Amino acid sequence: MDARLRELVDYTKETLGLENYYLHSHDLDRSVSNQNKTMYTLEMEWLPEHITAYDEEDEVPSGTAAISLYIDSRKFNSIIFVGGKSYLNKPILQVTDKAGIIRWIETETGLTYEQDFVFWKEEDARLSFKRIINGLEISPIEWIDIEFDEEGNLVFFNMYGDFMNKLPVKEEIYTLDLHKAEQITKQQFQHWDFPFDEQKRIVTAYAIEEVYIRNDLSGTFSFEQTHNTKEIDYVMEWDAPISKRFKRKPVEHTRDITPKQAFACEPHPETFPLTDEDIQMCVKEVRSFLQKVYSNDTGKWRMTSIHRHYDFIDVKLVQTSKSKNIYKRKLLVMLDGSSFKAFNYMDNEPMLEIFSAYKMPGESKMSKEAAYEAVKRHFILKPRYVYDKETKEYTLCGYLDCHHYVDAETGKVGLLNDL
Repeated sequence: MDARLRELVDYTKETLGLENYYLHSHDLDRSVSNQNKTMYTLEMEWLPEHITAYDEEDEVPSGTAAISLYIDSRKFNSIIFVGGKSYLNKPILQVTDKAGIIRWIETETGLTYEQDFVFWKEEDARLSFKRIINGLEISPIEWIDIEFDEEGNLVFFNMYGDFMNKLPVKEEIYTLDLHKAEQITKQQFQHWDFPFDEQKRIVTAYAIEEVYIRNDLSGTFSFEQTHNTKEIDYVMEWDAPISKRFKRKPVEHTRDITPKQAFACEPHPETFPLTDEDIQMCVKEVRSFLQKVYSNDTGKWRMTSIHRHYDFIDVKLVQTSKSKNIYKRKLLVMLDGSSFKAFNYMDNEPMLEIFSAYKMPGESKMSKEAAYEAVKRHFILKPRYVYDKETKEYTLCGYLDCHHYVDAETGKVGLLNDL
């Protein structure tokens, strides 16, 4: 074992009091924070001394400690005792009130309660705390889960997000309201087709597409934000098919990370920006792929996004139809991140077969304008801080949402959750 890793293992054993445990396995992992920062962790599995070994195909034994430690800060990202059972002589944390939990989280993260994070929810024995800025939720959301056994001993702790650093923020006063945002709201109010599973039919409806609206109305952020994603709107066309057969290769995530990479904090491949040249190479390769696999579909596919994912690149395509059917035909073409060569793909056509027996919607009898007036009292606009990848700071936005829809056939207003 690398001497630096051995030091971290010893640090973990001493800090958490794992005298009754021994290190069964360890590995290095890396991820990308919501702020596009590469984060390396040492993933460790500790077994209680009385368990000598276990078959990797079996369930992990109760009492096993799964520990994740950040390489750079030596802070614990997760501490999980399998089955909620611990064999520690002394618990890592034993509390009987929420105040004690909060003090421990503040010590572990260096953050301040009600300034950087607040209590979020409680489900069974698990408490959750979420990250905030100036009292407001952030997007993408970041939170902490923590759980205790019946004696009040910590058996589960996990952080989802970067809780080790203060968040960069653009300070401003929230001035947005639904009246000011009406133009964007009308743009987000769109015609959709939803499957109503209970009645085995397709409902044609008007509903809001969630979005984050900048406080100054200068633009919007997509509700589903991803790292290094380029939005594309390009129809794929070609003159002739390519007779060469496309050979699929398995999807393999390259996870073998060396100590040298980890301690040098080598950037994660997902943090590499997609250049104009990269995009052109993706377009060229995906067109070649379509000419082989979907040779008769020229003009039928629209490229919508290109995204770095681990060591490869995901390219998403949809049918060129402007329909908002949520059961629209989609393609995901996977390219090697270095060579830009396609090696696998996913087509959702088999998944759509379940809708073939559904009753199709009739003619829409309600106009978009009338539907908007019928449901606008249910619109929601809440202040949120959203991470801006261009400025590398959190900016104040209004989160636009609506839990209701308008049936385009009947004019009835209903809850989306009922579909």
